[in-house]
Amino acid sequence: EQQLALRTQGMEQAREGSYEDAIASYNEALELADMHAGSLELDIAAYKAAAEYHQGNLDQAIDTCSAILDVKKSAEIYLTRGLLYRDAENQEAANADFTEALNRTSKKDLIMKGRLYYYMKDYTNAKSCLEEAVKNGDQEGVYWQAELYWDSGNQDYAVSLYQNYLSGESPSHQDAYERVASYQISQENYDDALATLEQGIAMGDQGSLR
Repeated sequence: EQQLALRTQGMEQAREGSYEDAIASYNEALELADMHAGSLELDIAAYKAAAEYHQGNLDQAIDTCSAILDVKKSAEIYLTRGLLYRDAENQEAANADFTEALNRTSKKDLIMKGRLYYYMKDYTNAKSCLEEAVKNGDQEGVYWQAELYWDSGNQDYAVSLYQNYLSGESPSHQDAYERVASYQISQENYDDALATLEQGIAMGDQGSLR
């Protein structure tokens, strides 16, 4: 209960931009684990790495992920560290972590597999996994399809997918609003862009890595 309360406190602090305080809350929560690394500890560590990333401490965020991987291997933490390596422009290390995460991901987890293929720029396999996930009714897959098409240069179709995703129940990716708004601005649809940005702002900053 204490760990959960501290995690919530850290998330609120990160949402407000108080990353140093958030990191302190996450550290306190992790200290309560007494070297036990379960799913909650992995989740807290990932939030801590995200806070360090947003604070500008990229190397420290990578070290946080490495420390937890020394205790317990996890596809999610390999994914997180891979994203950090990618931002550090170390694509070789990033791909190594994405591959390790892929090897540890269930064949049934189509979203995770699709994301990993997408990050590795294997768009054919990414598209296949995400299409199957959406076919199975997973709205999260629509967002990642939009990301794929956006990066591929098909912004018209990507925006239609982002809007489809945002019209669904409880969308969690704030950047989808930014993508749609930037497109609307490029089309000189300023009123629509303002409305889209206001909806995104209302969501608040989730403080997580993509």
